[in-house]
Amino acid sequence: MTVDRVDTVVCGGQVVISNHVSNVGIAIRGEKIVAIGREELLPVADRYIDVKGRFVLPGLIDCHVHLDKCDSIGLGSKAAAYSGITTLLPFGTYDVESDEDLPTAINRHAEEVNSQAYVDMGFHYILANRPAILKSLPAAMGMGVKSFKMFMTYKKNPTRFCSDDYLCEAMELVSRGGGIMQLHCESGNIIDYLENKLMEEGHTHPTDFPSSCPPWAEEEAINRAVRMGEVTGCPIYVVHLSSEDGLKRIIRAQMEGKRVWTETCPQYLLLSDAKMAEVGPLAKIGPPLREKDGPHQPAMWWGSKNGFISTLASDH
Repeated sequence: MTVDRVDTVVCGGQVVISNHVSNVGIAIRGEKIVAIGREELLPVADRYIDVKGRFVLPGLIDCHVHLDKCDSIGLGSKAAAYSGITTLLPFGTYDVESDEDLPTAINRHAEEVNSQAYVDMGFHYILANRPAILKSLPAAMGMGVKSFKMFMTYKKNPTRFCSDDYLCEAMELVSRGGGIMQLHCESGNIIDYLENKLMEEGHTHPTDFPSSCPPWAEEEAINRAVRMGEVTGCPIYVVHLSSEDGLKRIIRAQMEGKRVWTETCPQYLLLSDAKMAEVGPLAKIGPPLREKDGPHQPAMWWGSKNGFISTLASDH
């Protein structure tokens, strides 16, 4: 189809495409790019934007975002727009104590997005350790929500920590609906034991925290997640990967043809557990920052470069 005229042409810049940078222009009609090519070959436009000397990148997607604490949808999406992120996929929330069903929450969030959002948005939903929420899961998937998250850790939080049989039950439902399960892969039982032991021994300084969540606890949980995905037929997405041990297990699964993907986050690429001594609890995250000069940070860079880690997400 020939396009005679467009709304906007972005010209003069270096356009970043999937595998190279090119000195081309971009023609836009409405909200869609209709052509990329040499500027003299593009359609006439009503408006020209000269970006000489600049890079032109696609809008970024942040697929792991929490806007249910400090930031509202309006504030969070506005901040994202300022930083070049044009699509957010935050986790929607629902009232756990009243057993609010997922379709009700989805409709509420859709209204909030339509009235507040500055960027495109979709939603995942965390499935709490409340069996009642699974009753509305098929209806939610029928409304187009296909991505859910569950926790294999935080045993001291009974609404977060999920047993393996409950995980499998949810994963089977998600698989039937053509969805994907995101998993926070750390061994809750192991970490709970290590936490209790450290506290009993008086090791309660922020710098003691990472030793309660060792890399092998992540790898152990990833191994179970892979096996549960295999049993239930459910694709899995391991959130915020932090360890070389975990990456090796994911690569093995991928090499075996399993439907397993993962992300990492800027904090695991750029920071180390040395931050615990500098800023204390402000650097406490799960999984924890890994040891300085250890193998884990280089592994995250290597896995990202070579395509075994599919995405970079903020976990904002």
